[in-house]
Amino acid sequence: MPIQISSIGRGGSEVPVNELQNLDDIDVPNETGASRWRHPFKDGTFIDTLLINQESDVLVVSFHGALNRKTYEIPRFERVATLAQTPYSSLFISDPALWLDETLQLAWYTGWGSGPKLDSILAPFINEVAKQLGVKTIILSGSSGGGFASLQVSSLIPGSYALAFNPQTHVHGYHDSGKPTDNGAVRKY
Repeated sequence: MPIQISSIGRGGSEVPVNELQNLDDIDVPNETGASRWRHPFKDGTFIDTLLINQESDVLVVSFHGALNRKTYEIPRFERVATLAQTPYSSLFISDPALWLDETLQLAWYTGWGSGPKLDSILAPFINEVAKQLGVKTIILSGSSGGGFASLQVSSLIPGSYALAFNPQTHVHGYHDSGKPTDNGAVRKY
Protein backbone atom coordinates (compact mmCIF):
# COMPACT_ATOMS: atom_id res chain seq x y z
CA MET A 1 0.00 0.00 0.00
CA PRO A 2 1.60 3.29 -1.06
CA ILE A 3 1.86 6.28 1.24
CA GLN A 4 0.80 9.78 0.26
CA ILE A 5 3.35 11.73 -1.74
CA SER A 6 3.01 14.66 0.67
CA SER A 7 4.28 12.34 3.46
CA ILE A 8 7.60 11.67 1.74
CA GLY A 9 10.59 13.28 3.39
CA ARG A 10 13.59 14.61 1.55
CA GLY A 11 15.19 11.18 1.03
CA GLY A 12 12.21 8.82 1.00
CA SER A 13 13.50 6.69 3.88
CA GLU A 14 10.18 6.76 5.75
CA VAL A 15 8.35 4.88 3.00
CA PRO A 16 7.71 1.28 4.20
CA VAL A 17 9.88 -1.34 2.50
CA ASN A 18 8.44 -4.32 0.60
CA GLU A 19 10.80 -7.29 0.15
CA LEU A 20 11.15 -8.80 -3.33
CA GLN A 21 12.65 -12.28 -3.56
CA ASN A 22 12.78 -11.86 -7.35
CA LEU A 23 12.88 -8.53 -9.14
CA ASP A 24 10.31 -9.70 -11.67
CA ASP A 25 7.81 -10.32 -8.84
CA ILE A 26 7.16 -6.59 -8.45
CA ASP A 27 3.50 -5.63 -8.27
CA VAL A 28 3.19 -1.87 -8.69
CA PRO A 29 0.19 -0.30 -6.93
CA ASN A 30 -2.21 1.37 -9.37
CA GLU A 31 -2.94 4.39 -7.19
CA THR A 32 -0.98 7.59 -6.68
CA GLY A 33 1.59 7.40 -3.89
CA ALA A 34 5.04 6.23 -2.88
CA SER A 35 6.22 2.62 -2.51
CA ARG A 36 9.59 1.05 -1.76
CA TRP A 37 11.08 -2.32 -2.66
CA ARG A 38 14.21 -4.14 -1.61
CA HIS A 39 15.68 -7.16 -3.34
CA PRO A 40 18.43 -9.03 -1.43
CA PHE A 41 21.41 -10.62 -3.12
CA LYS A 42 23.18 -13.65 -1.63
CA ASP A 43 26.23 -11.64 -0.51
CA GLY A 44 24.36 -9.29 1.86
CA THR A 45 23.80 -6.48 -0.62
CA PHE A 46 20.44 -5.10 -1.71
CA ILE A 47 18.86 -3.28 -4.61
CA ASP A 48 16.72 -0.58 -3.01
CA THR A 49 14.13 1.30 -5.05
CA LEU A 50 11.55 3.98 -4.40
CA LEU A 51 8.62 4.60 -6.73
CA ILE A 52 6.51 7.75 -6.77
CA ASN A 53 3.45 6.93 -8.84
CA GLN A 54 1.86 10.11 -10.20
CA GLU A 55 -0.32 8.13 -12.65
CA SER A 56 1.63 9.74 -15.48
CA ASP A 57 2.56 8.40 -18.91
CA VAL A 58 6.18 9.45 -18.21
CA LEU A 59 8.56 7.61 -15.87
CA VAL A 60 11.74 9.39 -14.74
CA VAL A 61 14.34 6.96 -13.37
CA SER A 62 16.94 8.55 -11.10
CA PHE A 63 20.41 7.16 -10.35
CA HIS A 64 22.53 8.84 -7.66
CA GLY A 65 26.12 9.98 -8.04
CA ALA A 66 29.07 9.72 -5.67
CA LEU A 67 28.18 9.87 -1.98
CA ASN A 68 30.06 11.33 0.92
CA ARG A 69 29.38 8.44 3.29
CA LYS A 70 29.86 10.71 6.32
CA THR A 71 26.97 12.87 5.10
CA TYR A 72 24.63 10.41 3.35
CA GLU A 73 23.23 7.06 4.42
CA ILE A 74 22.28 4.32 2.02
CA PRO A 75 20.02 3.56 0.38
CA ARG A 76 20.30 6.90 -1.40
CA PHE A 77 17.39 8.19 -3.47
CA GLU A 78 18.61 11.38 -5.12
CA ARG A 79 16.29 14.22 -6.18
CA VAL A 80 13.20 12.87 -4.37
CA ALA A 81 12.07 16.29 -3.13
CA THR A 82 12.42 17.82 -6.60
CA LEU A 83 10.88 15.03 -8.66
CA ALA A 84 7.97 14.53 -6.22
CA GLN A 85 6.88 18.07 -7.10
CA THR A 86 6.51 17.22 -10.81
CA PRO A 87 3.50 15.55 -12.44
CA TYR A 88 5.69 12.63 -13.57
CA SER A 89 6.10 9.20 -12.01
CA SER A 90 9.62 8.63 -10.67
CA LEU A 91 11.67 5.55 -9.87
CA PHE A 92 14.78 5.97 -7.72
CA ILE A 93 17.44 3.26 -7.64
CA SER A 94 20.26 3.08 -5.09
CA ASP A 95 23.54 1.44 -6.14
CA PRO A 96 23.66 -1.93 -4.33
CA ALA A 97 27.47 -2.13 -4.45
CA LEU A 98 27.64 0.53 -1.74
CA TRP A 99 26.44 -2.09 0.78
CA LEU A 100 29.78 -3.88 0.35
CA ASP A 101 31.87 -1.28 2.18
CA GLU A 102 30.83 1.68 4.32
CA THR A 103 33.58 3.83 2.79
CA LEU A 104 32.74 3.10 -0.85
CA GLN A 105 31.51 6.34 -2.46
CA LEU A 106 30.79 5.30 -6.01
CA ALA A 107 30.52 2.09 -8.05
CA TRP A 108 28.94 3.41 -11.27
CA TYR A 109 26.09 0.83 -10.97
CA THR A 110 28.39 -1.68 -12.64
CA GLY A 111 28.13 -4.48 -10.08
CA TRP A 112 30.90 -6.35 -8.29
CA GLY A 113 32.87 -9.58 -8.58
CA SER A 114 30.34 -12.00 -7.08
CA GLY A 115 27.27 -9.95 -7.95
CA PRO A 116 25.15 -9.58 -11.06
CA LYS A 117 25.88 -7.35 -14.02
CA LEU A 118 23.54 -4.58 -12.90
CA ASP A 119 22.58 -3.01 -16.22
CA SER A 120 21.28 -6.39 -17.42
CA ILE A 121 18.92 -6.71 -14.43
CA LEU A 122 18.00 -3.04 -14.07
CA ALA A 123 16.76 -2.64 -17.65
CA PRO A 124 14.13 -5.43 -17.42
CA PHE A 125 13.12 -4.26 -13.93
CA ILE A 126 12.57 -0.69 -15.17
CA ASN A 127 10.67 -2.01 -18.19
CA GLU A 128 8.39 -4.05 -15.94
CA VAL A 129 7.66 -1.07 -13.67
CA ALA A 130 6.96 1.07 -16.75
CA LYS A 131 4.68 -1.59 -18.22
CA GLN A 132 2.68 -1.90 -15.01
CA LEU A 133 2.36 1.88 -14.77
CA GLY A 134 1.31 2.11 -18.42
CA VAL A 135 3.92 4.75 -19.22
CA LYS A 136 4.83 5.70 -22.78
CA THR A 137 8.11 7.51 -22.11
CA ILE A 138 11.05 6.39 -19.95
CA ILE A 139 13.71 8.95 -19.06
CA LEU A 140 16.80 7.73 -17.19
CA SER A 141 18.68 10.47 -15.37
CA GLY A 142 21.63 10.88 -13.08
CA SER A 143 24.76 12.82 -12.37
CA SER A 144 28.37 11.66 -12.03
CA GLY A 145 28.33 7.85 -11.71
CA GLY A 146 24.53 8.00 -11.91
CA GLY A 147 24.91 9.78 -15.25
CA PHE A 148 27.07 6.89 -16.42
CA ALA A 149 24.35 4.45 -15.25
CA SER A 150 21.62 6.38 -17.06
CA LEU A 151 23.56 6.16 -20.32
CA GLN A 152 24.41 2.49 -19.85
CA VAL A 153 20.94 1.29 -18.83
CA SER A 154 19.14 3.48 -21.37
CA SER A 155 21.06 1.73 -24.14
CA LEU A 156 19.25 -1.48 -23.10
CA ILE A 157 15.75 0.04 -23.09
CA PRO A 158 14.62 0.72 -26.67
CA GLY A 159 12.96 4.10 -27.10
CA SER A 160 14.11 5.43 -23.72
CA TYR A 161 15.98 8.67 -23.17
CA ALA A 162 19.08 9.33 -21.08
CA LEU A 163 19.49 12.67 -19.35
CA ALA A 164 23.00 12.59 -17.91
CA PHE A 165 24.48 15.45 -15.90
CA ASN A 166 28.28 15.52 -15.80
CA PRO A 167 28.43 11.75 -16.44
CA GLN A 168 31.61 10.11 -15.22
CA THR A 169 32.18 7.81 -18.17
CA HIS A 170 35.93 7.38 -17.70
CA VAL A 171 36.15 5.51 -14.40
CA HIS A 172 39.92 5.62 -14.05
CA GLY A 173 39.87 9.34 -14.84
CA TYR A 174 37.50 10.16 -11.98
CA HIS A 175 39.07 12.36 -9.29
CA ASP A 176 37.31 13.17 -6.03
CA SER A 177 38.46 16.77 -5.90
CA GLY A 178 39.29 17.38 -9.53
CA LYS A 179 43.00 16.90 -8.87
CA PRO A 180 44.63 14.10 -10.89
CA THR A 181 46.39 12.86 -7.73
CA ASP A 182 43.12 12.48 -5.82
CA ASN A 183 41.46 9.24 -6.91
CA GLY A 184 40.50 7.63 -3.60
CA ALA A 185 36.99 6.71 -4.79
CA VAL A 186 38.44 4.87 -7.78
CA ARG A 187 41.00 3.01 -5.66
CA LYS A 188 38.26 1.90 -3.25
CA TYR A 189 36.06 0.83 -6.18
